[in-house]
Amino acid sequence: AYELATAADGERASHFRDGREFYRAKHKNAADAAQKTEFADVIISLYDQEMECYPDNRAFLLGRKAMDMFYLYGDYRIGTIDVIEEAMEEGGLETEYVVFIPLGELITYHFGTTHELEADRARELYEEAVEIGDYHVENDETYGEYYQSAEENMIA
Repeated sequence: AYELATAADGERASHFRDGREFYRAKHKNAADAAQKTEFADVIISLYDQEMECYPDNRAFLLGRKAMDMFYLYGDYRIGTIDVIEEAMEEGGLETEYVVFIPLGELITYHFGTTHELEADRARELYEEAVEIGDYHVENDETYGEYYQSAEENMIA
């Protein structure tokens, strides 16, 4: 089904999600670093492929992709910030809280350690995340606490 009809019926992206879960399990159980990297690469490519087939879900997928880049690879490359920034630009106030902790870590690392991140951009990214978090703390009965916790951990 994946090879013959990548977008399936245009209504369900379960094969992409299932594929990521399958490769996450393989990544978790992989013995060597090269295999872990190979499996992480497949996971990231499945996000890209899903975004091609389902562009309306792009903001959500970008946030999840950035989260996986950060946690699966331990990816502190500046490019991970770029993906988070793109997720926040596309998602606006609907950006998921899952990007906050990686964003805080990456801002700290690239501003304070590598100096690859300029102060203005670091401040803008931080303020945008805080705005998103504060909005949800005030208006989101379901996930407001998650946003608050993620925002606090981003700041820490």
